[in-house]
Amino acid sequence: MLNLDDFIALITSRSQAWVEAGATWKVDRSPDDGRNKHAAWVTIEQSDREGVLIVWDSGEAELEAAGSSVEIFQKHFEGLGTADVALDELAALVIRQP
Repeated sequence: MLNLDDFIALITSRSQAWVEAGATWKVDRSPDDGRNKHAAWVTIEQSDREGVLIVWDSGEAELEAAGSSVEIFQKHFEGLGTADVALDELAALVIRQP
């Protein structure tokens, strides 16, 4: 199982570097409405690039990124205990350092 509070804390811990590189970001999570699986997601945008990483507490994740220099990239993850690697991949696809 992946802890969504830990995922959001991970995003927050890395967000300053994204902002310093000129990116914007937003995090959200599904409501606690009785569903079997809960999710949280982060969207990162920079210039003409955008990406989103959705993670479920089951350990599954979906990564999508697109932009003029990145066609459309999609990747599915299973069995994640943490989302470090997936979040790093999202940032690498979207954020270009100044």
